[in-house]
Amino acid sequence: EDLSASFRKTVCNLLVSKTIYQAGKLKAKSVLIAGGVSANTLLRSSFNRECRSRGMSVFMPEIKHTMDNAVMVGRAALSALNSDPLARSDYSCNTFPRWHGERLSPLSL
Repeated sequence: EDLSASFRKTVCNLLVSKTIYQAGKLKAKSVLIAGGVSANTLLRSSFNRECRSRGMSVFMPEIKHTMDNAVMVGRAALSALNSDPLARSDYSCNTFPRWHGERLSPLSL
């Protein structure tokens, strides 16, 4: 197997196992998978298989309704490059954080 396929499989396994584990702790009867990641066919089939084997329902949008944020990120990068000449340097990096680590609290449901 090549490196990218191994990486894809590992990430899918982690996402599925951690989600199923947390769903089990919460005694959830269903799982919702959404966003760009829900377009990944391996992830979709893994969630379907694992949820079915545990008697859980899984909900996912049709592939045509899944989105990838790459275009949005690319457009934001283009705007940054056009408005900030320093952004063109190989040695500069501008960040625009929305959250600061010390302000984050654990996820609670």
